[in-house]
Amino acid sequence: MNCLTAFDEMYYCFSLGGQFLNVYRYGGWRDCSEKSADWRFCMRTKAMGPIKRKAMIMARNKEKAARFKQGPNSEDIWELRKEPLKNPFSGSLGDLEKDSLA
Repeated sequence: MNCLTAFDEMYYCFSLGGQFLNVYRYGGWRDCSEKSADWRFCMRTKAMGPIKRKAMIMARNKEKAARFKQGPNSEDIWELRKEPLKNPFSGSLGDLEKDSLA
């Protein structure tokens, strides 16, 4: 965990450019509390010993991964393909549209 990287990510999130990009892409302001919490966590772990620091970072990464899996993701939209496509790059784009409608 690099505190300088965490600070840069937090700073960009709060910056005008970062917020404008989020408004353009998603239509609303971005919540930067997670980036701010990451930076504060990094600064707090700097004062600890290497073993305790490593254990805390691993626990935090596991917690963040679990939260990420609970939210919406691409698996909510896309279906798992049971068998691979046969010759996916042969034919024209019109043929692919016909196959997908059938």
